[in-house]
Amino acid sequence: MDSAAYPTKAVRPHNSRMSKQALVQAGFKQLPRWQDAVGRYLIELQSEASLTA
Repeated sequence: MDSAAYPTKAVRPHNSRMSKQALVQAGFKQLPRWQDAVGRYLIELQSEASLTA
């Protein structure tokens, strides 16, 4: 069956981000924000550049 058989769009919540609470309660550590990872990478890159200069 193709989507033409369903003329209405599916209802989606306004904020569909998944909660990470269950992972935290199961003992998983929260992942760092991507911005923090970029910052660490830039510091490492700058450090390597100063070693080769």
